[in-house]
Amino acid sequence: MVEGRDASPRRPLTPAHLALVVCLGALATACGARRLVLPTDPGTPLAAAATVYERATAACRGIRVMTAEVGLSGRIDGRRVRGRLQVGLAEGGRARLEGVAPFGAPAFILAAEPERATLLLPRDDHYVEERSVARLVEALTGLALEADDLRAILTGCVSPARRVSTGREHGRDWFSLTLDDGAVLYGRDARATPRVVAGRLETIDVEYPDMTGRVPRTVRVIADGTTGAHAELALSVSQVEINQELPEEAFRVEIPSRATPITVEELRRAGPLGATDGHR
Repeated sequence: MVEGRDASPRRPLTPAHLALVVCLGALATACGARRLVLPTDPGTPLAAAATVYERATAACRGIRVMTAEVGLSGRIDGRRVRGRLQVGLAEGGRARLEGVAPFGAPAFILAAEPERATLLLPRDDHYVEERSVARLVEALTGLALEADDLRAILTGCVSPARRVSTGREHGRDWFSLTLDDGAVLYGRDARATPRVVAGRLETIDVEYPDMTGRVPRTVRVIADGTTGAHAELALSVSQVEINQELPEEAFRVEIPSRATPITVEELRRAGPLGATDGHR
């Protein structure tokens, strides 16, 4: 029990309150869409790889702060998840994610600063505190992503790394760039107007089927399950605002006095990763 908090009986953690609610019908078929066929040949050295990277990521590299509404649809370990998130992300490991409910309090609020992350479940009066936001995101989705990883993925840069270690050309149209953190970007049209269309972060693949604006309008995230959950998610990004500074309070969440702490494992068991209710 946290000192100074209400000692009322602990309410059970309800899986339904962790669910991402509000189905976005337009996404219902997105995760079933055909995946990109990425080059698998060794390729040939790409001249001026750093220049190609700078041109291909010019738009997303300048995004320090991003707010957006993100629709989500797909499966995590075979269980269907759908919902809507309000997202605020800022460089330096700062994030705020809210699971939007059809009415009433949010399904959850996740706020993160460097070395501190808190997840509040307002409907259950529970909260989790961790040093790393990746631990909380992984418990909810199976994807161990830090705040800056999320910002890079949603803005089209794939990874927050900024240095290219190697570059390769694949045939006449494709190129790949390996960054210094091991992430690989896949793009097209290196010699004219290079653009990133996909990427790989260890066991997570990212695809950008719609890059019509400054940031992707649709993002696919696929985790192969070797180090966590198997996930296939489609994200629809809208209501985007770029580089509008957010107050520091946005990256903190006030814990009500009646709320009681739970562990990451309890969070995992109550969410999609621990569900055993036949929705597979």
